[in-house]
Amino acid sequence: MKQRGFTLLEILIAIGITAVIGVAATQLLSGVADSRKTTDEHSDVLMELVRADMWIKRDLQQLAPRDIMDEFTSQQADITSQGDYPMEMTHAGLIRIPGADEIKRSTLQRVAYGVYHQESDQCAAAKKRIEIKHPATDGIAQPLDGNCLVRFIWPVLDRAADTKPISQVLIDNVSSVKFFYRGVIHLENNQQQATEWEETWPPLDAGPNDVTDLVLAKVVFELPTMGSIEHVIEVPRGYKFR
Repeated sequence: MKQRGFTLLEILIAIGITAVIGVAATQLLSGVADSRKTTDEHSDVLMELVRADMWIKRDLQQLAPRDIMDEFTSQQADITSQGDYPMEMTHAGLIRIPGADEIKRSTLQRVAYGVYHQESDQCAAAKKRIEIKHPATDGIAQPLDGNCLVRFIWPVLDRAADTKPISQVLIDNVSSVKFFYRGVIHLENNQQQATEWEETWPPLDAGPNDVTDLVLAKVVFELPTMGSIEHVIEVPRGYKFR
């Protein structure tokens, strides 16, 4: 019986079909890998956002009526945006060290939040993590043009000139973080004046003898990959009068 093989045309058609399938499979796998990478990056950003929001909410909901003396011997309000940070405050809830009850240690803590460029010293931890996720190509690192959100914690309430805060990077890559405040000003004549959303706190029109009672704080995160996200946080009412 005479056997027949494949003709040249049939072989070329088979090779062509195999090539098309290979290209399609490569594109599909590449798309899946890119999609997985994008999903992981969004997941990391979401985790950082949730962590930052948790810290800000926790600090605001534990506000304590304790003004402090800064390193320049100037008095700063219990919560203020008029210093070096867009939000600085005193909060309660610092846990005592077990077995050190004989040491008189305050349960209050001074914290602040600030946004800095990724190339700054404050963002060193963020820069390191970004470089690990996006290694240099041909020995050339990607230029960093974003910012990071940093939380600062001071070891004492009233600071000396050499008192340095501990920094904690909450978000590695953020375009901006803005804080807004809304509350009531208790005037000297026992009247109350409600405020609209203020970019500074205490409000600039509050007198030296007026009592400013914060009611709400709003945080607006501007993220490169997720756009604008805002969160309004309710502050315990009358925390200054407890």
